[in-house]
Amino acid sequence: MWRAFLLIFLILSASISGMLFWQWEAFSEQKDPDSSESSNIKQELSVYTKGNELSVQQTISGLTEGEIYEAVVPQKLFNFQCTNTDGNPCKAEGDQPYFYTSENGELNFSYTIPVGKRGSSLLVDQWTVSLADIVLSETRMEVTESVNRAGSWMSGLPLQGHIEKEYIDFFSFAGSGDATALYWQAAPLNYFETKAGFNYYADSSIFEPSSFKVISELNDFKRHSIVVTDQHKEFEEDSFIIVNKSITDEALQLKLLTHYFEHKFASLELKENWLADVFIAYSLGKEAQTARGKAVLTEMNEKMTENELDLFFSSVHNEPDALTTEKLDQALTKIMGFRTSFYTLNSKSDDFIPLFYYDDRKLIVNGEEKDNKVIYEGTRRLFPLKETMEYFGYNVQYLPNQETVLIQNKEQSYRFYLNKNIFILNEDNYGLLQNPLTAMYGSIYMEKQWLDSIFNIQIDESASEISIKAAQ
Repeated sequence: MWRAFLLIFLILSASISGMLFWQWEAFSEQKDPDSSESSNIKQELSVYTKGNELSVQQTISGLTEGEIYEAVVPQKLFNFQCTNTDGNPCKAEGDQPYFYTSENGELNFSYTIPVGKRGSSLLVDQWTVSLADIVLSETRMEVTESVNRAGSWMSGLPLQGHIEKEYIDFFSFAGSGDATALYWQAAPLNYFETKAGFNYYADSSIFEPSSFKVISELNDFKRHSIVVTDQHKEFEEDSFIIVNKSITDEALQLKLLTHYFEHKFASLELKENWLADVFIAYSLGKEAQTARGKAVLTEMNEKMTENELDLFFSSVHNEPDALTTEKLDQALTKIMGFRTSFYTLNSKSDDFIPLFYYDDRKLIVNGEEKDNKVIYEGTRRLFPLKETMEYFGYNVQYLPNQETVLIQNKEQSYRFYLNKNIFILNEDNYGLLQNPLTAMYGSIYMEKQWLDSIFNIQIDESASEISIKAAQ
């Protein structure tokens, strides 16, 4: 008798599960706040709790028919299988492991994940199969809980809904991109949606949306899911973050901004993430925390107007893709009207490089066009000392140990000092109110007026060219 009852129960459970899956699919189609149209490749994940493991069914669709794909399988997965839509094993390519041919534009994977005894919480990260060089546009996921039903499942994907049945619970998630970490907690949490770029799980409503104005103004800020709890240590992965219950609105906004900009600059290899520091500090109106970040912000504040600064940082905030120093320099060039490599040079140099711009006009020396290395630094126009003097027959020698520059021709000998406001002409000393030399990024420069007054070099300028010649 009990066997008949069990058989009927299993049939009914399967039927209910199928109906709920269909309901969730229809419901998710209507309610997906984070979808993307950048790609047609999507995935669906069905997770079932079974004793001390999770059983997963994963389908990736929108693939090219007959194309060979490499499956990247995490080591934590067990009982991995790839099957076609008809249930038969996928067509493997030769002796290459995990290389499969797509049939009907799909690949279907099944596997299990051991989780042991859950305790008060459980975090499963980096748990899905991915395809090499493939970016997913959308993920839909259902979790069927039949073991520890008192708790709640959470994910970086926005929660679409939660249904409690007599013997099983369903959690549905959907959003753009790949799946994130999956989190379960024995003490259930409430789910709250905000207009500030994130949703969160907590005991009660604790965050004031108006406190996250900076986050809400970032056009490409990916919606995050945040778990506020004291049942698990803090954690960050993509759009899923676990924070302690003691966190404040201000601290959370700083954490979200840091997470955002560190990911925007993730492709750069820097000794310290001063680039993220610059943008976080400016966004919050606070002082930068790194030495290079402080120097960069101070330099920009001194040499740019408030409107120019706002235009620059706003244009960067509107950049949807990963940021590079070249992109930052392009944005700065567009706003200021002069070409610069400010961010690129500072990313490559151990020493801070001031903000300067390249003069792209034609350089004409004694009637002949030359390579123009003239730069603008603040209100000063600086000429490369070595190249300029060599145009007029001088030999230029830099003695770094003495911080001295020797400039000589057959008739005259000049000695300049990088650390003194004097120069020596044929053994006679001449005092100056300021140092005529400027050392920058391994080169030494001199301003226009000093070239004229000391070396009698005439410099004429027009909108399209700079003309240099010996004064008559």
